[in-house]
Amino acid sequence: MSENGTTPATLEVRDLHASVEGKEILRGIDLVVRQGETHALMGPNGSGKSTLSNVIMGRPGYVVTSGQVIFNGEDISGLTADERAKRGLFLAMQYPTEVPGVSVVNFLRTAYQAVKGEQVSALAFRKHMKEQMDRLGIDDAMVNRYVNQGFSGGEKKRNEVLQLAVLEPEIAILDETDSGLDIDALRIVSDGVNALAGPGMGVLVITHYNRILNYIKPDRVHVMVDGSPLFRILDEDVDAALGETPAMVAEAAADNLRHALDELQEARDSRSLLRALGYSALATLLLVVVLGLLAGGILIALGHLAETRGSHLQVLARVLTGGGPTGVTRPRDQAGSIPAQAALFVFEAGTAGAGIVATDPGRGRR
Repeated sequence: MSENGTTPATLEVRDLHASVEGKEILRGIDLVVRQGETHALMGPNGSGKSTLSNVIMGRPGYVVTSGQVIFNGEDISGLTADERAKRGLFLAMQYPTEVPGVSVVNFLRTAYQAVKGEQVSALAFRKHMKEQMDRLGIDDAMVNRYVNQGFSGGEKKRNEVLQLAVLEPEIAILDETDSGLDIDALRIVSDGVNALAGPGMGVLVITHYNRILNYIKPDRVHVMVDGSPLFRILDEDVDAALGETPAMVAEAAADNLRHALDELQEARDSRSLLRALGYSALATLLLVVVLGLLAGGILIALGHLAETRGSHLQVLARVLTGGGPTGVTRPRDQAGSIPAQAALFVFEAGTAGAGIVATDPGRGRR
């Protein structure tokens, strides 16, 4: 309830524009969530849903360029996150942070005292926390562990719901609490939220899947696309819209998927090119090796041929100088020149190989 205790607490966002690092993300958001109501905010990835939750809670780095965030009639746009929490706002984060060395029970007690503005004995707080743990089905072992350290995805989200139960805010924002949960963990977390939602708490569920809405039934559904509100669905239209809205969200998500697939294909093409270049380099190396082997074979053959021809030249030299092979008489004419049969001898010596055959035209072969 509001400070006067008679009217429900109300969170109102009026024509909100906000930017991050100079880039405008939110473009004219209007939203009203009252205590006792459950709202769902849907939209594809990148539509600005998480940005809206961070702006409402006053996270540093998110700049409100125009518009207002009003809680119980007070403009809280200039307040810090802890001051907003003390007034009754709560944010369950999409990616809970690990806090090594700090147990869940000590963390919750410190947060409870800071939000409530009063000191609470360890015994009194333990009793209050135990009531909420029994309500949510959480055992003692989890609260004795360090905050989120070594927790599974489901345990982290259940710990967020336990914080919600212990701190008892008037308006709670659940930023994609269903993200990363399997169907069993989703059901357990949803049951916890349903146990807490009611006249004393308003809930804004942020999601881009409709599966959590199978367990948490909203009174209103809001849809965001590209940082702008698309439409709001009233009570009587919620059941029908839950079947239509995901289709529209899926279409936008499909565009994101196609873009991602295009980038993946480009990456694959680049890898294919690199593989092709690698194969070309390997083929070139193998060709060089083969050519080297062929060149070596050719050099060996040429060396052998040169050696054979060298022996033939030695035979020719002996013939020309009057030596000749064993048993061969060098014929000369009266003028001392080598006759034609000597030329025939050289020819046959060159073609006969190792067997040297001398030919005498007058006497035939011998």
